[in-house]
Amino acid sequence: KDEQKRLFARVMEELDKKYDPELHLLWEGEQYHDVRDSGYYSLGLLARDGQGDRERAEKVIQAVLNLQMDGKEEDGFYGTFKRTEVEKLPPSEPFPGRCFDAHGRFYLEKWRETVEVKLKRRLMETGESREKANEIITMLGQSLCDTVPVVWEGFDPNWREFISTTFAMVLSMFEDKLDPQTVKAMDRAMVKSVTGSIARYNSWMYPMNTNVLLMHCLICIYYGERFENQEFYDHGIKALDKVIEDYKEFGNFAEFNSPTYYSVDLIALAAWKKLSGCSYLHQMGQWLEQELWNKIGAMYHPGLHNLCGPYSRAYETDMKDHTMLPSLLYIGLGAQYQEEPGFNCELGGNVELSILGTEIPSETRQSLLNYQGDRQVEMRYRELIEKNDPDDDSTVCTATAWIEENYMIGAMEGSRNTSHQLRSAVAFWKAPDGTVSNMVLMRREPGTEPAHIRTVFFNNRAEKGEIEIQVTFDAERDIELFFNLEGTGLETEMIQTEGFKLPGMEIKVETDQPAPEVRQTSQGLEVVYPFHWTPKGKKTMNFNLKFQWKKD
Repeated sequence: KDEQKRLFARVMEELDKKYDPELHLLWEGEQYHDVRDSGYYSLGLLARDGQGDRERAEKVIQAVLNLQMDGKEEDGFYGTFKRTEVEKLPPSEPFPGRCFDAHGRFYLEKWRETVEVKLKRRLMETGESREKANEIITMLGQSLCDTVPVVWEGFDPNWREFISTTFAMVLSMFEDKLDPQTVKAMDRAMVKSVTGSIARYNSWMYPMNTNVLLMHCLICIYYGERFENQEFYDHGIKALDKVIEDYKEFGNFAEFNSPTYYSVDLIALAAWKKLSGCSYLHQMGQWLEQELWNKIGAMYHPGLHNLCGPYSRAYETDMKDHTMLPSLLYIGLGAQYQEEPGFNCELGGNVELSILGTEIPSETRQSLLNYQGDRQVEMRYRELIEKNDPDDDSTVCTATAWIEENYMIGAMEGSRNTSHQLRSAVAFWKAPDGTVSNMVLMRREPGTEPAHIRTVFFNNRAEKGEIEIQVTFDAERDIELFFNLEGTGLETEMIQTEGFKLPGMEIKVETDQPAPEVRQTSQGLEVVYPFHWTPKGKKTMNFNLKFQWKKD
């Protein structure tokens, strides 16, 4: 399609600018290089196949392969890739991988959190400032990473699936353009990567979110076929059966309504249809791709250019800031209906997207193109609680949303999700200047950025013009619950105890909390409701928000 060709050309032009001819990797800023994006770039070079592209692709592939983590098969990081060339190999001694299983990981993390909470409290009781206490806790965490492998902090296990998926595209589409020695090196690396991925799945030491699971099925089946490895292939089919079984429970993924990861899901499902010889994988890829687009259509607002919340995981609230969904809509709907997307930190993934494409069901197109009328939406799904007890790592949630022409609101009930990416109450509205503003409920420890917090639970519900919020704190530490507002013309004096009078939106607030702290940010405002832990103090906060859109 012309849209795919135009998008591909634009992406490659941007990636060319990041190429470092000395290390043969793509720069990410000025201090280090991005290994995953470099993998995408190698695929793009082979697809473009211009003068010198094959030679450059060979060098990039080798540079990526040189950054694969080796070690022992028992290590949780075995076969994954460094995120940057400066990332250290995680320690495997004096505590080798055989010392840990899923329960051991859970209790080690819980022990660490308990130590950090008690140490921070003790530091502050002896006169240290919160800032200094946070600094010491950070140093403690860094010391832990120097002693045992700490997932996400010391390594990212998902780089196995991401890079193995990219290399599956390289090998299935462009193997004839590569030196045979490069292909052999890739094959050796992929055996390690799939082996590590299967070990992770079987142990569930580091749970796989939906986007990773979809790529996991692909690489196990694809490389099982390629290497005639029955163990890889059979495992891939077993994992695929489980994905389908879990999806059919509520007709939703555990990584529910996630703009960031729905993009990756759609790329993985397109790869299911095109890379493997497995007809079952093709059939399920076709079905799930259609299913997912239908779910997107139910929550998408073409006038506000976003999925209505809530989101089980999202890096940013506005989907143009950290997703490839605008690119997928551009390719799927066509340039006559959807403008060319801008780029964000997910730039590199557009290489795969522009090569594989996507198919939007005909019955979903109208909901993506034109506003379909006011509506209440209610869906259920079983969430994955990444850092919880392996015997208790899911719960059934209910997502509710109210969508009108000029605003939409969404909320989540039943969530125990620990992720800092959780957005359990979200609102979007059209501002008087024609831009789109948003508000999202979040939490963090004071003086820190949002991070995994195990013991903050949400029971929220959205109906016409209203969100009910109940937050429970089962945490022996202070927490800041806050509404983050982004948009134009937001000023601190617009926030009062009884409500927020914002450009285009008035929100009346009923709560059992005292007046909030209001802070100006570079993108808008934070309305902060502090939770101060005491042994016998109240453990809940309650809010009723009533929304009234105003044209000016």
